[in-house]
Amino acid sequence: VSDRSLRLLALSGKATGKQIQSFSSVEVPEGLIQHAEIKDQEAVSELIRTLVERAKPKKPKTNKVVAGIPEAQVYSMHVTAPAGITGEELDQLVLKKALTMLPFTLETIAWDYNILSTGETDHDILFAAVRKEIVEGYANTITLAGLDLVALEPESTSLVRSLVTKDLVQEGKG
Repeated sequence: VSDRSLRLLALSGKATGKQIQSFSSVEVPEGLIQHAEIKDQEAVSELIRTLVERAKPKKPKTNKVVAGIPEAQVYSMHVTAPAGITGEELDQLVLKKALTMLPFTLETIAWDYNILSTGETDHDILFAAVRKEIVEGYANTITLAGLDLVALEPESTSLVRSLVTKDLVQEGKG
């Protein structure tokens, strides 16, 4: 999703042998999406239906969607935490650290984090947050289009997850 276009990519297969099942792109008329915020959910949902209908070489086999949010709207940061902390205690520590750097309050954001690695003493963590109104706009619009939103994630995360395999990383190519 961007201010100027919507793009669809459906992959099939396992991590070691992914193939493109479907792809499509439609232009977004000016003003429907501004700075990644959907301004007209009904119009954009119609564009999404068109995007799916035009998919080549064949329509996707599923209604499940993972959507990428443009990086400009995602606040991400690297956080560390002691390796011995897990569960809710880790959640609270990560959130406390992140909130000291975010320009928003907890009530106005949707957030999540992933542990990138755990060493002897620390967890290395990637924290990401997006304004709730952006998340809600994407969720409502995708639902209006008749699709099932499975996840929202930063665009770069979506691309890496979709295209980089464990074999590429192990070979040093990812």
